[in-house]
Amino acid sequence: MKRSLKKYTILIIDDDIDLGHMLTFLLKSEYEVGVVHTLKDAEVYLGSHNPICIFLDKDLPDGNGIQFIPKLISENKKAKIIMMTSDDTILTRQLAIQKGAIGFLAKPFSSKNFHNIIASVLIA
Repeated sequence: MKRSLKKYTILIIDDDIDLGHMLTFLLKSEYEVGVVHTLKDAEVYLGSHNPICIFLDKDLPDGNGIQFIPKLISENKKAKIIMMTSDDTILTRQLAIQKGAIGFLAKPFSSKNFHNIIASVLIA
């Protein structure tokens, strides 16, 4: 019997509005989904929500997502952070993991890769 995960919230922090819409479409049948486009909006959102998973872009209009990871962790210790960026270098991956991200998605990514990382993070 498959358990319902709709009680879980996933937050997407990315300034690409179209990507936010696409990821919401992929997730909305199983999860509550929040989408914000700046780090400041993420702070506001996290003031009233406790997502189980956060997909975080590296380059946002008001800052660097990697540098924001410790703040995300301090405010929501249970959230699993997955970095997603087109800056797919070894250094970027290392910095994200060192700061506390548990996963990494290189843009562009397929819906299959997206679902696989969710399954590995939330279902395992």
